[in-house]
Amino acid sequence: MTAPIRVRRDRAAMHRAALSLPARTALEDGVLAGDDVLDFGCGHGGDVERLSSAGLNVRGWDPVLRPEPEPTAADAVLCTYVVNTIEDPAERVQVLHRVWALARRVLVLSARTTHDARRLTGAVLADGTVTSRQTFQRPFQPTELLSWVSEQLGVRALPAAPGVAYVFRDDTARLDHLARRYAGAMERTAALSGELLDVLVDWLHSRGRLPLPEEAPEVGRQARRAFGSLANARAAAAAAADPAAVAAARHRQQVDLLVLLAVEAFHGSRRLSGLPASYQADCRALYDSFRVACSRADWLLWALSQPDQLRRAVRASRVGKLTPTALYVHARTERQLPALLRVYAVCGELVAGRPGTANLLKLHHDRSAVSFLTYPDFDANAHPRLQESLTIDLRRQRADWQDWSGQENRPLLHRKEEFLHEDDQRWALYSRLTRQEVRAGLYRQPSIIGRENGWEQVLTDAGYAVKGHRLIRRHSTSQEGGT
Repeated sequence: MTAPIRVRRDRAAMHRAALSLPARTALEDGVLAGDDVLDFGCGHGGDVERLSSAGLNVRGWDPVLRPEPEPTAADAVLCTYVVNTIEDPAERVQVLHRVWALARRVLVLSARTTHDARRLTGAVLADGTVTSRQTFQRPFQPTELLSWVSEQLGVRALPAAPGVAYVFRDDTARLDHLARRYAGAMERTAALSGELLDVLVDWLHSRGRLPLPEEAPEVGRQARRAFGSLANARAAAAAAADPAAVAAARHRQQVDLLVLLAVEAFHGSRRLSGLPASYQADCRALYDSFRVACSRADWLLWALSQPDQLRRAVRASRVGKLTPTALYVHARTERQLPALLRVYAVCGELVAGRPGTANLLKLHHDRSAVSFLTYPDFDANAHPRLQESLTIDLRRQRADWQDWSGQENRPLLHRKEEFLHEDDQRWALYSRLTRQEVRAGLYRQPSIIGRENGWEQVLTDAGYAVKGHRLIRRHSTSQEGGT
């Protein structure tokens, strides 16, 4: 008779040398800012210690290592890699509901992904695996985790990264997060810095309009006193502002607003009163009405379903490297994409989340798919190698990982400046190397040089080497030996 498999949950806690990915992502996204935070299932307390050092009010609870006192409600609740260690599916659901009940504003929930667990081995138990340490692991597909959380709680879960979900208690908090993440919302304070007219001009240059009274009440009060009325203040600021900068700001805010409205429509809901106040003002100032703005956002979503419209937008983009199947653009340049392509990228991210390490975006125009690519040494290496890719199939709502790190003959990049806007501070450095390599005839066989082995062979045959971001002549053996 086979002995039952024993699971040792007490061995699941990890000693960490840095913040966990979910805690770091939530901190960087501003999800934990100013909140009372509970780390539910904190293990050895590494995240508690590091978040406390960052100035947050954090307490931890763990059923094995910190069972007392019992956990109580908090503004933000972290539940990091807990549900994937529970072998009983019914108990897994109970824990999910328990942590949601403790979260006053937001729940940050994470689980190991199938990509994380790709090398996991052990005995099969229920819907997971018991490892050699007798811990249980039930990895989730990124899309599966989001669906499971949303279905169980009846609240839409937002992807923060693959395997990390944010669940907000109300729409206001959720939309504030979406505005910061996808529409580049800027925090504004009521405090004045510098002369009043300079402050008003700064608003025009950054947002394309002046602030609402509720956005900056002190600015409004001082403007009335100084200029007699807000109308006079607007006229004075418009006369002092740079028209080109104001026009650029208006266009940027128009696109940001369309992205936010398209995200809401992608999720199946949208209402003016649910938007942050600043974006309600943008609707009126930049599009005359909420209805007009929504109709344009709806057109963007419709256009994404039309192959001809997508290809037209890709060809018209002023940034990115265009190939016969896709447009590639660096994350630093993403906000300069046309509105349709920005919405395309965000829709891909909303399906499964974007890896925090991804720095290159691949927008397919031969099919409905978006890929997030990781080149960890993009700026340091003249020809960086691909480490991993996550491809989101929008039609099938599926996420496919590929790990390139251990493979031989990996894909590599050339002409790095083409992935960036020419205003990027490194653009000139990269383009200079490209000109050198073109003059040396190294790009004559594009089908060969796209992989490590082919590129090294072409360099060797031509007698060149790349040092830093310079092309240099390779010394012959006789010269190196001094004969």
